[in-house]
Parts: sequence; structure tokens; C-alpha cells
Amino acid sequence: MCTVKTASVQLEIAGLSKQYGTHWVLRNIAAELHTGDVLLVTGHNGAGKSTLLRLLSGLQRPTGGTVTYIVDALRYEPSAARSFVGMVGPDVQLYRELTAWEHVRFVADVRGLSNGSINYSGPLESFGLA
Repeated sequence: MCTVKTASVQLEIAGLSKQYGTHWVLRNIAAELHTGDVLLVTGHNGAGKSTLLRLLSGLQRPTGGTVTYIVDALRYEPSAARSFVGMVGPDVQLYRELTAWEHVRFVADVRGLSNGSINYSGPLESFGLA
């Protein structure tokens, strides 16, 4: 059985900007999201969608501004939030020789989240992947 704790999560984005050379991709983005909110990012190719998601997930550093995650009243920068923040692109590669369980275990191990005592069978069963 898998027990999932629900956390209170807030995302604060203030003055977020990214520049490559002389080209500004994002300028002065500000937003506040709370548990249950949904963020939809749209735009044409080159508009900065992937850059924004990389900044929010801590995979890239901003030129200016801040991204802060507040989880159960504790504040984290994206680089410190990797245990609960991630990004999955549209062209994720799965290893054909691994089962769904093995993929979940692999990702948990890579992210430093697996200590061998976590049972993911409940969520996998609910998605028909057990």
C-alpha cells in the first residue's frame, strides 16, 4: 500500500528574466501559484516556453528575478527543490527492456528519493501499469 502525504505548495515567481547574449527570451515574469492551481504555457517556437520551465525546475539559472517554492511553510530555491520538482519533456525516452515499476525505481534512484522501502505499486495499479 502506498501512502501519499498532501503538502501545501506555493510557487512565487518575481521579476523572472532570461537573456541569451543580447536577446531577451523572458522579461520580468511574475506569478503566484498555490496547491491545486494549473499553469498553462503556450506560444510559438522560440517564445521561451521551455526556457521558463527549465528556470522553474532549477535546470537553468535566470538572468534576473527569483523562483521560490514554499512547501509546508519552508522556502526553497528550485535547485534545492529537486526532490519534489521535475520536468518531463514531450520526447521522453523509455527503455523498452524495463517495466513500469523499473522505470519508476530508476527515476527515484537518480533523484535520490529511493531508500528501498518505498512501495509504488498503489499508484502504478491506479494507472493500470502494475
